[in-house]
Amino acid sequence: MADMPKILDAQVTDADLYQAFHLMKKKDFVSALATLNKGIKKEAVQADPVLQGLFLSALGVLYKLQHDFKTAYKFYQQAEKLMPDEGSLKIITSLLLIEEFAQYDTALKKLDKVMLSDGGDPAMVHHVRAARGMALYLMGKKAEARALLDEQLADDFAKLRSGANLDF
Repeated sequence: MADMPKILDAQVTDADLYQAFHLMKKKDFVSALATLNKGIKKEAVQADPVLQGLFLSALGVLYKLQHDFKTAYKFYQQAEKLMPDEGSLKIITSLLLIEEFAQYDTALKKLDKVMLSDGGDPAMVHHVRAARGMALYLMGKKAEARALLDEQLADDFAKLRSGANLDF
């Protein structure tokens, strides 16, 4: 771990988690998997559901990068069970349902839950509207999809704190 990435979040200080993402960035998926499995075993002993969820979500990222979308979805769902109030996981799984599995109705229901819990967060609203628009468009509901796009553009993204909120 000599080439360890810097810890970016004071609340998430697990070195294995950061190392796994560093390895994924380098496309060293075998080492990333071993690092994540090590972290999951460690967190099972410490019984921290948030860190367990973060490790499971990271496994979702790992498998998504390898185009194994079914396995990625499985790990994201496990993470969602440990962190049920984390809207970003619902958005990620909704996007997989839309883009990879054509399960638009299920995705829309998940996105509705995000709006109920995180509807005050402009970044989350932006992502939900974009995902909803994609699902509606693919369902053939082009007028509804267009209305969502128009809503997105109407405020010129003024409510977003920064461009960084567009990419999570």
